[in-house]
Amino acid sequence: MAILCHFYSSISTVLAGAVWGDHYSPLSFTTILSAMASRCEPVEHVRTQLAGALLLGTLPTGYVFFMVDCPNLGNRSVAFGTSHLWQKNLINKFTGMMSNFWSYLLHQIQSDHRVFLALVASHTQGSPGTTGAKMFISETGEIQGTIGGGIMEYKLIDRAKEILKQEDFKPQIQTLYHRASGSGEKSGMICSGSQTNLYYLCRPSRDRETIEQLVFLMERDIFGSLLIDLSGMSMAEKAVNLAQPAIQLIQESGRWRYEEQLLNRQRIAIIGGGHCSLALSRVMSQLDYEVLVFDTRHEVSTLTQNTYARSIKIVEDYQAVGALIPFPQLTCVVVMTTDFPWDIRALLGVVSLPFPFIGVMGSHAKIAKIFEQLQQAGISENALSPIHAPVGIPIASHTPEEIAISIAAQILQERNQWQNP
Repeated sequence: MAILCHFYSSISTVLAGAVWGDHYSPLSFTTILSAMASRCEPVEHVRTQLAGALLLGTLPTGYVFFMVDCPNLGNRSVAFGTSHLWQKNLINKFTGMMSNFWSYLLHQIQSDHRVFLALVASHTQGSPGTTGAKMFISETGEIQGTIGGGIMEYKLIDRAKEILKQEDFKPQIQTLYHRASGSGEKSGMICSGSQTNLYYLCRPSRDRETIEQLVFLMERDIFGSLLIDLSGMSMAEKAVNLAQPAIQLIQESGRWRYEEQLLNRQRIAIIGGGHCSLALSRVMSQLDYEVLVFDTRHEVSTLTQNTYARSIKIVEDYQAVGALIPFPQLTCVVVMTTDFPWDIRALLGVVSLPFPFIGVMGSHAKIAKIFEQLQQAGISENALSPIHAPVGIPIASHTPEEIAISIAAQILQERNQWQNP
């Protein structure tokens, strides 16, 4: 991809130079014919074309020098250190669905449109809308997200359109029960369970700065907290507290406060950047996971194609990866390098850290060889027993996409064991 970009930009620059020379030269056929048609001297005609010719000739040339001097800018930013980290720039950091949701909402606010925001603040088992689900309805008619679907959502969209016409709307919460009978306000659905929704009217003049700050933090994976209460929406700088739920609805003395820690707690580190890594990055990004990819190789096509990972880092030694992964207690690790000695190096770097899920791709014969060498390196059988090897549920997967689905399914299947011990 990088070579093609340089090729096309070089061709366009050559053509731009040819056009520039044709317009700027008093001896070119174009200049002579144009001067004859306009009944003026060729030099006078050149003067009329000078500004446009200089602009046409300068911009492409400057672009080529920019690309030669800064070949990584626009594709990835480079950070140098003992492990020569290579990390993608912020353009590819809107990888998760929640990040996209807030960026879409911000676009509406920056376009001076009011937006009705609905958040699921809590739910009970069986509810189609789960805690953290979000939806917005803009006064332009654009709708993003979902809070559970069905007749409940259909009626809320109609209500939101009416609220958007009002001068003001006070934030409120509403608990809906998904059943046909019994106490409590009914949602119109019979799925069982209940959910408490929060409704908030976003105004550009009042909420733009808060939402810009929220998107800024999420884009960079920086921790912060979103607060909504009867007085409005705000951001708070609080230290990350993994002991608390990511989302809390606090109710006391007739008042309520919604708190959401913006740190994405669904995270995966993929060690190895090949075809299976690319497919797994795509699947996990669609599941709203923060995806980190590590490899020892530069300029690999599958790394260049990977726009789903928040970051791609190049390391000298796979054993160094474990120490580079933030929030290990939240992060699943999947090892899928190009050869089993590198798998061993990667596992040596992560097996002693508190990752809730470690998996390694490979055949049973390959896994046996890896485990044998890890034990020879001093890793106990108890330390190796939690490793999922081969990783993925057994669905006779063969292609990178099938392998990615099987791994994602296993992570989802076992997620509750470490999130709700």
